[in-house]
Amino acid sequence: MFSLLEIFRNNKVLSFLVIVIVSALTFDALGKVLSLLFLGINVFSPDFSVSSLSVSDEITFYRFNQPFQTIGIFLVPSLLIKYLLDKRSTFHFSSYSLSFSLVFASIILMFMLKPTVSWFAYINSTVDFSFLGDIGVYLMDMSILLSEKVSLITQSHSNTELAINLLVIAVIPAISEEFFFRGLVQNYLITISKKPHLSIFISSLIFGMIHFNIQGFLPILFLGLILGYIYYYTQNIWVSIIAHFVNNASLLVFISQNSNNMSEIDFESPSTNSIIFSVVMSFALMFFIYSVWENRKGESLK
Repeated sequence: MFSLLEIFRNNKVLSFLVIVIVSALTFDALGKVLSLLFLGINVFSPDFSVSSLSVSDEITFYRFNQPFQTIGIFLVPSLLIKYLLDKRSTFHFSSYSLSFSLVFASIILMFMLKPTVSWFAYINSTVDFSFLGDIGVYLMDMSILLSEKVSLITQSHSNTELAINLLVIAVIPAISEEFFFRGLVQNYLITISKKPHLSIFISSLIFGMIHFNIQGFLPILFLGLILGYIYYYTQNIWVSIIAHFVNNASLLVFISQNSNNMSEIDFESPSTNSIIFSVVMSFALMFFIYSVWENRKGESLK
């Protein structure tokens, strides 16, 4: 008779769903309990709503509670499935050692991609999703509300605030999301389909959708693809984590330095020359990463 653990080991989809749900609920509850104990914010009150908080309390609540949700939904399920249920070693988070040249190339790549990402963001902003009907209007309204909240929270007026934002919005999401989307989802899809490019696209599509920001979907999807290929060609989860962190951290630093005049910044499409330069340099860096992977793969087969 199969034990519960054996049933989970033989059905990764079931184990994935159960572990994600249980972990998400557990860490969400833990964050709320600690918010009550340390911040005096009673989320369990029937009269509670985030909109009832002052701006400063809302920012504090988000910065305190968000890491619990991120870790509970993404990081903990990835590690539990890997180290408790994966007897066949389906999920190789890091098959190769960390390489300084690959890390450096990935960091430069994230900066070279900025004009291309901005172009995708501009294209995305020109799409009127109301053609989807009420669902499209709802998703657009939710994206606007989310953007306003993120803009409010990410603005830093001191080095301390910037450090907290880097931890909450750059460090923890980079680690948690990369273990989940690249280490867990992408790896699993490649294992069962034997089609790495399709698997990278599907995991990136899920990555874009899970952010619930339809007006930022294209740039998030594009970054997900880049991170997916960085991980696939380096076979080291920490390279994609560092790249993810650099992307988020550079955006936070930019917002921090321009917090007083964000409304005056003109978010237009980048120039054609900057896009061409971005594409050429990004392709060259990605080709370098691919070449290192090919050499490593060839050496491992000898």
